[in-house]
Amino acid sequence: MALRDQSEFDEAKSYLEKAIELDEKNGHAYFELGRLYNMQQKQDDAEGAFAKAVKFAPHESLYWYAYGEIFRVRGDHNDEAIDAYKKAVEIDRRTPRH
Repeated sequence: MALRDQSEFDEAKSYLEKAIELDEKNGHAYFELGRLYNMQQKQDDAEGAFAKAVKFAPHESLYWYAYGEIFRVRGDHNDEAIDAYKKAVEIDRRTPRH
């Protein structure tokens, strides 16, 4: 995450991929990968990573919020985005939280 924040995207991605390789159900790693892709303006890849984050960590409101946000960023205000926001608020009414 520190590497990502320093714009060392390739190296950050390699560490996140290693974390996922060690645990294919690591929701946090997918969430961080989604954030990395978002910073790189790779919104389709970010959507896929956030989708896996909520799949493997369905009780994390921030992950649901990020999943909804990626649709908003792309200008795609579909039912899936609305459902993601609703799920985030169901889990934690204070969403978004950072």
